[in-house]
Amino acid sequence: MKRWQQLRFVLYIAYAMGGPILKYTEAKGWTGAPEYDLWLGIGTAVGVTAAANVPRIRQRVTAWVKPKQDDGA
Repeated sequence: MKRWQQLRFVLYIAYAMGGPILKYTEAKGWTGAPEYDLWLGIGTAVGVTAAANVPRIRQRVTAWVKPKQDDGA
């Protein structure tokens, strides 16, 4: 497994474990709405990163971003 794949795996596991931990800390009164907002933002970033690593999606995004070349005909 490549180094970046290991890092991605660790980040996904950490994010998966973070949800229940955040819920526990809320029950203890240690966290509230700002922490949930931060967690949702992190989740969005993780989701977009994961989606960008899917080859079909990467091809579509690349097609949308790159302007079509005019062949001059």
